[in-house]
Amino acid sequence: MVPPPAMSDAVSQNASARRRSSNRRSAAQDVQDVAMEKEALEAGFFYGRVVWFDRYPFVDDLVVSKGKDGRNVARWKRTLSWSFSRMLPDLRWYLRNNHFVFSVFMAHPLNPLGALERLALLIAACGYACWVQFLLEHDAEASVREALAELDAAAGPGVAASDAESAAMARALVRSSLVVTIWVGGVLLTAWELCAKMLVLPPCVSREAVLTPPSYTRAFNGLGARYTHVAVLLILAGGGSAGGVAMAQSADVTSLACNAAAALSTASLLSLGTDTLSFLAKRAEQLRMFGRASVFRARMYPFGLARPRRKTLYGTCWRYRRLADGPFERARNYGRRALVSRISQAMMV
Repeated sequence: MVPPPAMSDAVSQNASARRRSSNRRSAAQDVQDVAMEKEALEAGFFYGRVVWFDRYPFVDDLVVSKGKDGRNVARWKRTLSWSFSRMLPDLRWYLRNNHFVFSVFMAHPLNPLGALERLALLIAACGYACWVQFLLEHDAEASVREALAELDAAAGPGVAASDAESAAMARALVRSSLVVTIWVGGVLLTAWELCAKMLVLPPCVSREAVLTPPSYTRAFNGLGARYTHVAVLLILAGGGSAGGVAMAQSADVTSLACNAAAALSTASLLSLGTDTLSFLAKRAEQLRMFGRASVFRARMYPFGLARPRRKTLYGTCWRYRRLADGPFERARNYGRRALVSRISQAMMV
């Protein structure tokens, strides 16, 4: 039996209306999903989150113990997971956003330090590397001269050491002193890099302390960005001046630059270890707070450990547009309001 045309038209109109309604619901869900992903992403960077990829970084064990009445009582005990395979994605993400060399080229746009600030710190590190190598090489040359003088003195009065012995001794001393200066320079640059990080983003105004009193958070929101810019400029000026003086006073600029590059490479390798230890310490602290404080979870993990997804993290590495009402914009607006209020109070006085 063929339905009348009026009935078939009504059925087709109902079907198209249902499809349009479903498309509107799916579009609204997509917009909401994108907003949740961005909110989780910005909250994580704003408060210094380190666990991004491990959806459940815990281990649940069934523990049986004796109760007060002597009966066996079974309960679940949650501990942190220290599996290297599960921590590796988070460690890679932490290194690309915090290592003083890798972060220049691979950091996320939401990194607390901007691209120009990270580049300025790397240039300052090159200047300090040249200065440190210049001082170490000066001491090494003095040591070589003293060793050759001792060799001549050991040969006896009126008898000078042969040219072959002196040349062999000088080559051995220069080779050993070069290795020592590069490694010592690398260690000193690693210590400088840790101090520079603490100077640029000091713990007293760090946003990672989610449970600190509101006054500290407000202090960072109002003054943190300007303080960071001033600190980076001072470090860059010091590094540039030190590097310029070392280049001007060095007798062999090419050798100095090569040794400074070797020391900087050594510091980069050593920083992998220091950044890994920092990641492990922050991971343990944050995950312990995750299970104890609801305020901590609400701020750093507004939608749990499942958001943001891997696709969102890597898809926004090169370009990102911040939310108009996200954590960064709220902090910026608060800083502006605080500055305007201070200016108005000063004018009233």
